[in-house]
Amino acid sequence: MGLLASAVGVGALFNLVISIPATLFFLTADLGTPCWTVDALGDVALFCVAALSLPALFVAPVAARWSVRAPVSVLRRLFALCLVVIALRLLLRT
Repeated sequence: MGLLASAVGVGALFNLVISIPATLFFLTADLGTPCWTVDALGDVALFCVAALSLPALFVAPVAARWSVRAPVSVLRRLFALCLVVIALRLLLRT
């Protein structure tokens, strides 16, 4: 269990290291987006940030507890299914 917790922690830290500079860039950059919303700060729509992040705050702890208890084979199959769906979306995109 210690190795799994370390891997999850390193993954979370890596996501943080990547997301902070990206967020700062999009908050300060003006990329000339033609349809800014009223709540936009830089190129970041604050309503979208709230709509995506607030549910994740509530679902993440439940999903983390479930993933620790779920069989590895189920997690692998779910991950493979997600990869297939992403690949199909990329292939069918026009």
